[in-house]
Amino acid sequence: MLILGWLLLLVGVASGLYWRIRFLALAYDQSLWWLVGCLLVPLASWIFLLQNWKSAARPFALCLAWLLLAGAGGIFVEIA
Repeated sequence: MLILGWLLLLVGVASGLYWRIRFLALAYDQSLWWLVGCLLVPLASWIFLLQNWKSAARPFALCLAWLLLAGAGGIFVEIA
């Protein structure tokens, strides 16, 4: 169970990071200020997501899903 937990953790973090970068690339395509806002201002990512729902929903949702999977892997590692 420990190996499965580490595998879920590593794959989840790597994939979550990939989709976060894709989300930030969409923000940069809009403007440099959206990128800076999404990186530094806590609610700017949510505002960007709501304003650009069609293009940003998939990367945001996949980032969240993979990071939840990484959290599950972290729980498995902690239990074992």
